[in-house]
Amino acid sequence: MDTNPSLPPSPGPPYPGAIEARVGVLEQIAVSTKEILVEIKQHIREIKREMNNMRSDQRSDFRLIFSALVATALGLAGVMAHGLNWL
Repeated sequence: MDTNPSLPPSPGPPYPGAIEARVGVLEQIAVSTKEILVEIKQHIREIKREMNNMRSDQRSDFRLIFSALVATALGLAGVMAHGLNWL
């Protein structure tokens, strides 16, 4: 039994006639997808920059709020100590 029979040559092109149009559409989709991916990468870079700026702002805000909390706690402790005649 022959597992590799030879095929007779086909009379037309080696592929269906509408395949060229389909390949053209696929190529256009690939080009537009590549352009969109470039735009998405740029947007992601911008978002990363904004996130880094937000982190530095959050860090400084946290320091300000924490120092205000410590000052308030110390002030309240001082008022309580004075009211209870500890000072």
